[in-house]
Amino acid sequence: MPKRVPEDKFIKYLPEFSYFGLSASLRDYILLTAADLMQCTTGRITVCPSNTALYDVQSRTCEAKLFFQTTGNYSPCRRRLLYHYKTPLLQRHVSTWVYHFPTQRQVTIRCPNGKAWKVYNEVLSEAGIIHNAAEWSITSNEIRTLLEIHGRNYMMLDTPFLYLPEVSPVVAGHEVPQLR
Repeated sequence: MPKRVPEDKFIKYLPEFSYFGLSASLRDYILLTAADLMQCTTGRITVCPSNTALYDVQSRTCEAKLFFQTTGNYSPCRRRLLYHYKTPLLQRHVSTWVYHFPTQRQVTIRCPNGKAWKVYNEVLSEAGIIHNAAEWSITSNEIRTLLEIHGRNYMMLDTPFLYLPEVSPVVAGHEVPQLR
């Protein structure tokens, strides 16, 4: 998630590894890429081949610093400075939504309530978590979530005519001379 620095500037951390594994003893951790994770057997406990060394929790890589929320002047992470950052973010992890709104946003949250919907209007800003929201719809002016659909539904659609729009050219007419 982007982190606000003074005024309308944000810093976004760019970790090298997407996956962080912590041992049950909390003494060691492992850093994995998506390709590394494909070699693992997933289940209640994920088991990976020992192709990668374990790091002691005292070894402060970028990912460990972010996970353990270590403070200090030294930052082993690559960072990108974002000016005038306005892009909202909503990302689902199982039944939890993680959000980041750089400025306050009015959102509408719709929750199933029997055969009807319960509607809430909330103001969200900065980063946060919405728990137990797998079947919820979250909408703002710029962003919305898709509902998770359960079961089946059938409908007959009467579409006797097809409309095929004209194919727009990849290059505009005035750009052709520049390509030559």
